[in-house]
Amino acid sequence: MAKKGGKRTGAGRPAGSKNKVTPEIKAMAQKHCPAALEMIVQLAQNAENESTRLAAAKELLDRGYGKARQVVDADLRHGGAIQVQMVQL
Repeated sequence: MAKKGGKRTGAGRPAGSKNKVTPEIKAMAQKHCPAALEMIVQLAQNAENESTRLAAAKELLDRGYGKARQVVDADLRHGGAIQVQMVQL
């Protein structure tokens, strides 16, 4: 059976290679950010669909305050597997 996950030789971007997002492309995209942000505000305030308004509001909050932290409480002292249990509040 093949090993799943973990570090594999040759996987990923080679060390030292340049990122595909060049400074020029990033600068071009950033010129459109004010208009895109205004569109998100308009959707948050005026979209007919409630899920669209919620998604737009979340995008604004993420940009204004950063994404919410996800707290993970793990005891790794014994080297065992990590079990994740989702609890709906």
